[in-house]
Amino acid sequence: MQTRNILTRTLTLAGFVLVAFPLIAPLLLGVASLILSGVFRLDILIPGELGFFALAGAGMLLAAAWRLRLRRRLIGAGLAAALVGLLGSQAVAQLTGLASGETPPGGWQWALVLALFGVYLAALAAVAVGGALLLGRVFARR
Repeated sequence: MQTRNILTRTLTLAGFVLVAFPLIAPLLLGVASLILSGVFRLDILIPGELGFFALAGAGMLLAAAWRLRLRRRLIGAGLAAALVGLLGSQAVAQLTGLASGETPPGGWQWALVLALFGVYLAALAAVAVGGALLLGRVFARR
């Protein structure tokens, strides 16, 4: 196994950063808000707004996993579930009228959108764990 390959290292590191940042950003901004204004504000939609970067990073991690022949199932399934969760939540919000404001928040539509967004967050966390495991393997001293 060529874990010292510069392309594999770059894909793994960049992919992990792109996947982990959308998950960590709401917490960092919430702590900054707490320090500056004394009120902790948590915007749970930031990972969705940064979804393009997270999905690009997951693709990089999948490429690195294929190169290393490690964690392919975890990262691949996580990427697929993240796509379904993010695109599904947006599609349901559009189709039910939640996105336009035609339908008020609450009810089964709201619950379904939040559940699909939760699937996206959980899948993104699984991809981040897979990326962390790949990072440990790629940068391990032997």
